[in-house]
Amino acid sequence: MKISEEIMANEILRNIQDKFETQTEKGIAKYGHTVRPESLSVFEWINHTQEELTDGIVYLECLKKVYEQISECENLFRAIVDETNAVSAEVNNEDLLRSIRNMAQVGLEVFSKE
Repeated sequence: MKISEEIMANEILRNIQDKFETQTEKGIAKYGHTVRPESLSVFEWINHTQEELTDGIVYLECLKKVYEQISECENLFRAIVDETNAVSAEVNNEDLLRSIRNMAQVGLEVFSKE
């Protein structure tokens, strides 16, 4: 299989290729050309890379926060499942619904912290 076929067959590689193409289009629109190694000094390239990586660190920190919120939500769902499984057949439906409502309210409070 050719490399171009491998890329087309692999969603991740296709997405990366699309990003390269999009970035290249943005660069051409902004600067009138693709990247030119001679356009910056080594020091300027290092500085530019540091700036880009700093942005990346900020994005990763945001993703960590989102992941924490998702994990909290997942834990709440597990607690709801555990609670409903633990309820015996003798408990009336109103008690079960009240318990589920209370857990759902806790979940809402978690997401409204910010």
